[in-house]
Amino acid sequence: RFAFELDGDSHTNDVNISLINKGLTTEIVQSETLKPKGILYKAMFFWMQSMIRERSQESLDSLKKFIEEE
Repeated sequence: RFAFELDGDSHTNDVNISLINKGLTTEIVQSETLKPKGILYKAMFFWMQSMIRERSQESLDSLKKFIEEE
């Protein structure tokens, strides 16, 4: 398990990543909690949720591809 917190001016992001042994494979499970600071950022994050999820999935897909090619 790998966990960390990013604290910026606009938001705090709690990230938890777990690597689960599945025999010949490994499952990566990631969870994130974004906590916007201030009313403006809360509104922006509400409308940007799907884009944030897509970008996170793209990053995980890139990591998977990199690992499997090695």
